[in-house]
Amino acid sequence: MRYTFQKMVQYRYEASEPEMGHWCIVLVPDDEHGTIIFLQKADTQNLTLVQAEEKAEELNQKLVAKGIAAG
Repeated sequence: MRYTFQKMVQYRYEASEPEMGHWCIVLVPDDEHGTIIFLQKADTQNLTLVQAEEKAEELNQKLVAKGIAAG
């Protein structure tokens, strides 16, 4: 599994600029048939593109440190 960022569902079909808070963090399972989980915390929603990229990287590093994901 890994964390990545996606456009929030309510903004999916709207135009977005990188500085707009239209991005969120999602957990993507290794199993291609698994369910993508949209994180619900305040610090994982309404992010700018740069914030979302940084947050996803931070969470992925925590997975690696715990031995849950490959580095």
